[in-house]
Amino acid sequence: MISSNESTKTFHHQQDGKLNNPNFNKENVPESQSQDLSMKEVLVEEAPKNQEISSIVFSNSNGKPAISLQEQFKKFRKERNDKCKSHVNLRNKRMKERNTKEFQEELRVKFVETAKKYLGVPYAKRHLKPEDPNYNAPLFLDCCGLVRKVMIDLKEDFGFHIGGWNQAYQFDTLPVEVPFDQLKPGDLVFYSGTYFNPKKRKQKHDMVHVEIFLGGPTGEQTIGARYTNGVVSYFDSYKFNSKTYYDIKFYFRSLDTWLQGICKSACDEHLWLEDRDFYDSGKFSVFADDDEEGDEVPIEDEKESTSVQKEKKEFKKKTTGYRRVFIGKGNNDKLVKSYFSKENYQLLDSKMTFTDKFDIKWVQTTGEIDFLKFKERSQMVNHIPNINVIASKNGLIQTLKNYESQNSSEISIDDFMPDSYRLDVLEDEVKFVNSENSGIWITKPYYTNQGKNLKIITDIVKFKRDFLKTKRMTLGDSVWKEIFNSEAVSNIMSGKEEQSKDDEEPFQKIDTRVVIQKYIENPLLLNNKKFDIRCYVLVCTMKPLFVLFHPGYCRLCITDYSTGLNEKGQLDKLQHLTNNSVQKRHPEYTKHKEESIWTMPKFETYLEENNIADQAKIKGLYSQIKNILTHCIKSADPVLDKKAGYFQLLGCDILIDQNLKPYLLEINSNPAIFTDIQAHRDVIPKVVFKALDISIELNKKGDDELRELLKNPEEQIDLGDFEVLYNQQL
Repeated sequence: MISSNESTKTFHHQQDGKLNNPNFNKENVPESQSQDLSMKEVLVEEAPKNQEISSIVFSNSNGKPAISLQEQFKKFRKERNDKCKSHVNLRNKRMKERNTKEFQEELRVKFVETAKKYLGVPYAKRHLKPEDPNYNAPLFLDCCGLVRKVMIDLKEDFGFHIGGWNQAYQFDTLPVEVPFDQLKPGDLVFYSGTYFNPKKRKQKHDMVHVEIFLGGPTGEQTIGARYTNGVVSYFDSYKFNSKTYYDIKFYFRSLDTWLQGICKSACDEHLWLEDRDFYDSGKFSVFADDDEEGDEVPIEDEKESTSVQKEKKEFKKKTTGYRRVFIGKGNNDKLVKSYFSKENYQLLDSKMTFTDKFDIKWVQTTGEIDFLKFKERSQMVNHIPNINVIASKNGLIQTLKNYESQNSSEISIDDFMPDSYRLDVLEDEVKFVNSENSGIWITKPYYTNQGKNLKIITDIVKFKRDFLKTKRMTLGDSVWKEIFNSEAVSNIMSGKEEQSKDDEEPFQKIDTRVVIQKYIENPLLLNNKKFDIRCYVLVCTMKPLFVLFHPGYCRLCITDYSTGLNEKGQLDKLQHLTNNSVQKRHPEYTKHKEESIWTMPKFETYLEENNIADQAKIKGLYSQIKNILTHCIKSADPVLDKKAGYFQLLGCDILIDQNLKPYLLEINSNPAIFTDIQAHRDVIPKVVFKALDISIELNKKGDDELRELLKNPEEQIDLGDFEVLYNQQL
């Protein structure tokens, strides 16, 4: 501290908060330094008369000189230049790699998957009240904030740092327009409009909103942040009515420009500063430029109030010595909470959805987990980020085909899945339209469960004709004729095929984001009822991959099985779809619900008593089921995202035909664990509790201890009713 003398003056802080030196402007003090200034006294070194001031030094509260303004500016300039150099080096490094189409397609997929990780993140804190569950969320993302956050996460892959402006900037840096029918997942949908409120600041190009195109089950699905009091969500269509703006126009822009490593304004009117994001100037800084910022700004680093900090300290005191567990709402979360009601666990409040201060997290979907902040080996989460490689209809088919094309195996997808075709994959499309025109078929949207939007097709010729017309509308005549030029297609389009019952029936556009499967028309029946087996696969650890099997239970239809059509000329779903959520629609469900779920011992007894199978054949049936599921796990092994602390309980649906041949229908990432039926109560709690017992115990172990344990797991681990399905170690 400079002592008081002729060249030093002392200014005392008055009660009104102003300094009595008229020449001292406190606003010029950098924010970081002003916080350290003593509220009692500020000392300024004054230069002798007629001498240029070369340095201004502020004294902090402990009497030590703080850094000078000149040194502060030099430091800022050096950091900014370093970031600029980093930006150039990063761009040059990835430029060669991104010249390949393969690299760009992989990056496009990565862009979409990264966006999905932010599902559930709230829009903006300023629109919420303190009592709102999302008020203290650590991250907020508006529409352009979501796109920006994904690009920042992937900046090393894209090779540039995206600027910090709003959707108008993103629009100007993606100049390639795309017709709607040529949009790919990851392309952006921009919205221009006029605000209802005339006082609201007009955006450049009147650009008011942006979303990421997915296509999805509807063909128009997007992901984005649409409502000020909402969260990042899927939307069935990019079209919507806004309460904030009108006269909406849509602009479809390709992501390819960014994929090529180029992020530069193509608009002569708006030349955006290329390195804007290299510094965070703050709202009142001389470096700030408010005119370029949109009114949709993510609030990520807002300072916590004293009360919030106090709450955190109290929370830390309460949870010290406990394993902190967050359990998301839904799918019988009470059952999971009952497991963690033990003394050594601390259940977190359900409002803390976005906290990363947990040890174990159990939720319904991957979108409720921030995998980017996941702490490997110190945290556990009950989902694998990319589990959809086997837990979605299209993902399962693609993963199996990829694996089988590169590896020899005893069984293949054709041995255990009904004829299946993805109607958005050209190879499958051609095979489907040239397949046999007979029997019953069923369509399944890629990302639905509980029997939602499943359609049973009884007139396959009519369906194929509508599908071919849909493709012709999309591709155009010339391209369509080149692809679909077989005699089978000609017969379908000309109406020569006999199966179609009503050629006058109007055309129906077909949703191509589905798998269509040949229906198994000779299922094994239990008391004349169709059934399937819901068994379980438990992924306990990822390093090494260790997977268990549980036989589960049987799900039966309440109504007797029949392939006859009802009065509407359709098959009755209550006779064909065993999902409990479907059977609940039966008018007499309450009366018969206990008959709709069987335990496996009851199933085995039925087979023996009705001379369908003895114990040897039953054992052989289980063996076939396990071989199928092992093949699926092996197929996924090379592509699964593996981190210590990931675990997952999967529900697998198996159909048995009259010859005791098992078929895999699908694998579910979030199997229902409700217990409103006695057979459910006999099976599900034991499955869930033992799955948690095993997974938690194994994920506590160090690498060497775990590998030693897995050399002989049956003898060293209490597996309960589970058995080893796949042990990567062996």
